[in-house]
Amino acid sequence: VTNIVGADAWLTLPTWRQWRRLLGACDWAVLARPGTVGEQLEAIVPPSLVAAGDAGGLRLRNGHFIRWIRDFRHPASATQARRELAGSGRSRQIPKAVAEFARRADLYSVERNG
Repeated sequence: VTNIVGADAWLTLPTWRQWRRLLGACDWAVLARPGTVGEQLEAIVPPSLVAAGDAGGLRLRNGHFIRWIRDFRHPASATQARRELAGSGRSRQIPKAVAEFARRADLYSVERNG
C-alpha cells in the first residue's frame, strides 16, 4: 500500500494524530511542486527511523519507502478541492460521485472543520 500526499500536506505530518505510526504503516509518495525544497521534505522524518536514503527517497528501518516525486506538474490541488468542497459541496477537480460522498459524509463542511 502506498499513500500519496502532496508536499504541502507532508510538511504538516508532525501535526497529525499518531503520525509516527502512520509513517511506518505503508510506503509514501510525496508529490512536490516546482520550488519545493527537498531538505524540508526529508527533515520531517526522524533520523532514527531512516535506514538509507538518496535523491529519490528514504528507506525506513521498518522496510517501507518514502519516494520524492520532485517537480510534480499537474493543475489538480487537493487543498483547493477541499476548499471548494467546504464551500459549495462541489469541486471541479474531483468526480461528481466523490464530491457527493464527501458531502453526505460531512467530510469538509465549514461547521465541522472551521
